[in-house]
Amino acid sequence: MRTINPVNGEIEISLSPGCEEEIFSLINYLKEEGGIHVEEK
Repeated sequence: MRTINPVNGEIEISLSPGCEEEIFSLINYLKEEGGIHVEEK
């Protein structure tokens, strides 16, 4: 993970092969709880 823009909290997450399902599950949970906003590029 690295910070792209600290002013607006924009980050970039790099994934290792094989762990996509766990990370997407975590991201979806955080989106549902209102903890994050995801903008795909």
